[in-house]
Amino acid sequence: KEAGKPEAAEEYIKNATEYIENNCFHRLTVQDVARQVGIERSYLYRIFKEKMGCSISTYILNRKIDKAKALLAESNMQITEIACSLNFDSVSHFSMAFKKITTIYPGLIEKCLKNSSVLIMQSKTPDLS
Repeated sequence: KEAGKPEAAEEYIKNATEYIENNCFHRLTVQDVARQVGIERSYLYRIFKEKMGCSISTYILNRKIDKAKALLAESNMQITEIACSLNFDSVSHFSMAFKKITTIYPGLIEKCLKNSSVLIMQSKTPDLS
C-alpha cells in the first residue's frame, strides 16, 4: 500500500492504536509509535488528527487515564502505584492529567469508591469499532 492512500492511513492508525493499547503501561512517545508503525512522526500526527479527531498525544493520554480509572475501580492499588505503573513522571503530573481528562482529581474518585459503589464514566477516547 502506498502511504498516501486512505486505506494505508487507516491501517497505520489501526496499528498505532493497537500498539498504544498494548503498551499503555510503558513510557510511550509519538516517536515510539511512529517507529513501530513504520512511518514518519509528522505523518502520523497528521493522519491521526484527520481520522481520529484528536492528536495522537491526546489519544495516548486518554488511554492511560482510561487504564487508571479501571485500576481505581477494580484494584486496591493506591494512586501513587497507578501513576508509577502508567509511567507518569510524578503523582502530581498524573493527578493533573487525570483532572484535565475527567474534570475530577483521582483522589476524590478513590475516596468515593471506598465509600460507595460509584461507577466511573468512560472518557471520550475515540473508538475504532
